[in-house]
Amino acid sequence: MKLQEKISSILRPRTCLNTILVAGLCIGMSTLGVAQTGGTGTGTTGTGTTGTGATGTGAADLNTLQGTISVSGMEENGVLKFEFIRTDLNPTIKGQGTTRGFLAHGFLNFWNVSNATSGTTATTGTGTTGTTGTAGAASTAASLMTAELVFQESEVPLFTKAMVGANASAAGIVMSAQHNHYLMENPRLVFMHLEGAGDANQMATIVVGALKAAGVKIASAKEDAAVAGIDTFRIQDNLGAAGHPRAANVYEVVIPRMEQVISCGPVAQPFLTGNASNTGTGTTGTGTAGTGTTGTGTAGTGGTGTTATANFSPAYTAVGACLNSSSTTSSTGTTGATGATGAATAGATGVTIPPQLAAFSEVSIQTSGNGNGNGNNNKSWVTGELALLPTELQPTIDYLQRAGFDISAVHNHTSLVAPNLLFVHFAAQGDAATLTRSIREAMASNRIAAGQQP
Repeated sequence: MKLQEKISSILRPRTCLNTILVAGLCIGMSTLGVAQTGGTGTGTTGTGTTGTGATGTGAADLNTLQGTISVSGMEENGVLKFEFIRTDLNPTIKGQGTTRGFLAHGFLNFWNVSNATSGTTATTGTGTTGTTGTAGAASTAASLMTAELVFQESEVPLFTKAMVGANASAAGIVMSAQHNHYLMENPRLVFMHLEGAGDANQMATIVVGALKAAGVKIASAKEDAAVAGIDTFRIQDNLGAAGHPRAANVYEVVIPRMEQVISCGPVAQPFLTGNASNTGTGTTGTGTAGTGTTGTGTAGTGGTGTTATANFSPAYTAVGACLNSSSTTSSTGTTGATGATGAATAGATGVTIPPQLAAFSEVSIQTSGNGNGNGNNNKSWVTGELALLPTELQPTIDYLQRAGFDISAVHNHTSLVAPNLLFVHFAAQGDAATLTRSIREAMASNRIAAGQQP
């Protein structure tokens, strides 16, 4: 090559691949140790499997409870009802003898809560390795219980001590009321109301055990007993609801209210507790850019957002909202940047209960066929209790008193229900048809639904 061509070749511009030009020569970057910027990495989110909720136990079963209580039961509107009479008491009222089972009677009622028969389903877990979702919480209560028990005064402390000894409150049982029903009865009778949420058979076992410890003897109401001296079809028509015998010459009519009743008190507390479903999930973090000193930079690793789980504690701060029938649903958490935790809230609602569980009126009639030989066989005793809204209370009392009834008690039966219900107890002696018609008129005067609209 000629000298001139060699010089031109050296001076001609050159293109270098993965090198830099230094003094006309292509030299690799790694040889010189020059840093370069790595690519941006993206973190991945693993998907966990869904946890399975455990199944709650303790549902009320008619045959099982009949064996535990030793009282015959029946089902009405999903409520298992066990009505009993005191076999060891035959009290008088105003000095007059009564038929056994007329004054001294009570009940235990059970209802399976549909949303408490299985556990909650867990949310799906998140994470870089796909963690498993937290298992669903097992149901802590399957049944609600209400009870009305009748005692002589001396038996009350024996029963309550036995309940404490059996740790009844830990089984979900609370005492919601204790009071009289009648005036001038002998012996004096005390009625106690219980509420419960939990294993139906466990609660029944505890109550029956405490009754035995107090020396209380109960037996099934006799719905096939003969009732003489009244027209039962006329009584049912007067009161607008079906009736049945409770004992010989004792007839009973139960009248459920028609409103939706919500329980917000201790009985409902287990169902106000739980994890908010579908809570917020944080987004996957964005990887940071790596920087290499001798070659390709290392990709950044993204951080994974966590899942927020909101719990609603069974506190009475929520009862006010429950009684006002307000509720909130679980909200989706706000998506966070770079793996921020999603927010969540839990909803608080009460438990809608069937009226046969706690929201009903009752009228009892001892017919003139009681055979007590006291010269009043031509008159029936009519006693009862009406479930009333507070605004209905005084007008009903006034009407009943004008119709010849004595008002013997006004009180609650349950704790914290919406609407609030009060029970007025009354008694009179006279013609059963006339007296029951007056009761219906008292209810109709306040637009109280009683089986059919008055």
